[in-house]
Amino acid sequence: MIQFKIQDYGVGISNQVKDKLFKEMITTRGKNGTGLGLYMSYSMIKGNFKGDMYFESEEGKGTTFYIKVPISE
Repeated sequence: MIQFKIQDYGVGISNQVKDKLFKEMITTRGKNGTGLGLYMSYSMIKGNFKGDMYFESEEGKGTTFYIKVPISE
């Protein structure tokens, strides 16, 4: 497996959004967002690459996303 780690030190993700993040199209940008980005990324990584995507987040401290995909030989 190869693992990618993407980290920020922003406001973090609220508990209300955490539960829905990969399960449905959700946006915090109001009319300016579609909610497709993370939902589609998660679906592609799981379905097409047989990998995994998960995150850790703490409000006020930031978020870290992890993407793991198998290495083909």
